[in-house]
Amino acid sequence: MQMKKEVYKYKVETKGTTVLSVPAPIRMLYVGMQGSSTYVWIECIPEQESTPVVINGVGTGCEAPIEDAYIGTVLNGQFVWHYYRATYESQ
Repeated sequence: MQMKKEVYKYKVETKGTTVLSVPAPIRMLYVGMQGSSTYVWIECIPEQESTPVVINGVGTGCEAPIEDAYIGTVLNGQFVWHYYRATYESQ
């Protein structure tokens, strides 16, 4: 049987660090609000072994590790949050 990719939604903290356990390999697709919570949508192969994924949410004008990979920006009322996936070196 051939493995297939699927998309899953994971809740993340609006600001600060969230550690997720996601089947690898992964591809970050989208970050956005649903209701009053922030989520990331991740493409993965569910049959694979899980790996930790670290997501950092920072406000406009705040610092993020230079090694982190940008995922997206979310508007939440008067606040704007920017989300990054931590790379191996910055975890």
